[in-house]
Amino acid sequence: MTNEENKPETTDAEFGFVKASDLRKNQTMLDILNDIQNEPPLMKTDDQGVTLFDINFNNYEYFIAWNRINKPNKLLDWILHLTEKDWVSVETISQLILVVADKYKFKIHGA
Repeated sequence: MTNEENKPETTDAEFGFVKASDLRKNQTMLDILNDIQNEPPLMKTDDQGVTLFDINFNNYEYFIAWNRINKPNKLLDWILHLTEKDWVSVETISQLILVVADKYKFKIHGA
């Protein structure tokens, strides 16, 4: 057996739970997250910003303009602020981080 035969099979790089091969052209991180979750969406995005949904209590919508989260330190401030809200889940914050990092090309996960 040669060294070539002993090499592990090449696999796609994984981004959390999303494989690179799962990405479609022009697909956003929010598209991916909405595709794989079976619950109501936790947020939506548009040209103006991101809207978080309070799906547990009052069906409240919480809007954050893109220019308020377009730098890592601004996003961090918002994450801290959102952790003070009893309706914001860990999943919501995780999705917000992934969506904003994808939009502004922030390096996360040691990338």
